[in-house]
Amino acid sequence: MMDESDNFNVYRFWTHFFTSDDVKMILEPKGFENIVCFDDVLPDIDMWNGENVLFCRATKVVEEMDA
Repeated sequence: MMDESDNFNVYRFWTHFFTSDDVKMILEPKGFENIVCFDDVLPDIDMWNGENVLFCRATKVVEEMDA
């Protein structure tokens, strides 16, 4: 939220935390491969680091249709 002086506060609302295994179980049936997850990549400057944040990279497999 930003006030009249262009100052702002950050509000984070988290409703669910996923483990890397959770993410893989969600993505694999949808055609994603090479799922690699990274944690503990953010600096230790605030509480949203380490176990609280997970980054994942995946490749979507696209099947070509027969002509």
